[in-house]
Amino acid sequence: MEKVVFLDVDGVIKPMLSKFKPVKEGLSSSCLICLKRLIRATGAVIVLSSTWRNHPKPCELLTGALERFGLSFVSVTPTASSIYATRGTEITEWLLEHPKTERYVILDDYPKEQFEGHENHFVEINFKTGLTMEHVEKAIEILN
Repeated sequence: MEKVVFLDVDGVIKPMLSKFKPVKEGLSSSCLICLKRLIRATGAVIVLSSTWRNHPKPCELLTGALERFGLSFVSVTPTASSIYATRGTEITEWLLEHPKTERYVILDDYPKEQFEGHENHFVEINFKTGLTMEHVEKAIEILN
């Protein structure tokens, strides 16, 4: 795997009205179109870093939605064993297990402090709007 997109779901392809209240419609078609544009422009693969990876029903919903847009994820990040671990820690663990990864980008609505050591690979998404073409352009720059 040469290029990887670490994908969060809530707040990225599933916009939220507030940090704890999801939009009832669920996964956003416009956000999924943006994600597809990113994958097409870079040839990257998707690795799921969202907590959705730990829940079968949401993961099944996500897989179906991605398939409708011609997308899929090839892997998931490990769940860190420490309560002090961050999502960035889980991404670091995944990268250590996949040394052929040359370039990567993280799409997440968590604050950048969660991704210490990955700042140059991080695109912070506004949880209310989700992924936009502006984010995609920044991610393309990072990957290419």
